Amino acid sequence: MAELRTPTTTYATAQDLGGLVLAPGVYSSDVSLGLTGILTLDGGGDPNASWIFQSNSTLTTASNSEIHLLGGAQASNISWQVGSSATLGSHSAFEGSILALTSITATNGASINGRLLAINGAVTLDHNLITVPEPSSALLLGAGVFSLCLTRRRQAHA
Repeated sequence: MAELRTPTTTYATAQDLGGLVLAPGVYSSDVSLGLTGILTLDGGGDPNASWIFQSNSTLTTASNSEIHLLGGAQASNISWQVGSSATLGSHSAFEGSILALTSITATNGASINGRLLAINGAVTLDHNLITVPEPSSALLLGAGVFSLCLTRRRQAHA
């Protein structure tokens, strides 16, 4: 499970991931994670490379922010563990699956290549395109959570 993985990089303050190129690993913030601009995840040619992002508080992406995948990186190997709520900005292009303790809001036109899972609250969608990727590794956010998700392309409109 994502919360049990030892971080390879820990940010002591709120961290904006925009402009970074990250190798596979576990990235943890004691506060929150944000994305303004472009985050690039480079698998270095390994299709099983994985990224786990842990935020003790929130995850917020700015409007028009993007995650780019290079070097064999796959959305099915990217997990975002959020200690409270996640908000995806309008028209942002997001990769990976989010497991939020409270809630997830995908604002107008945000596209998601992954899953949106909230434990104690709602997942709110507003004219979003969600693509659920085929699993390619045993990367798990929580016990049994992925077994509840259908693996197919969905157009979700709220």
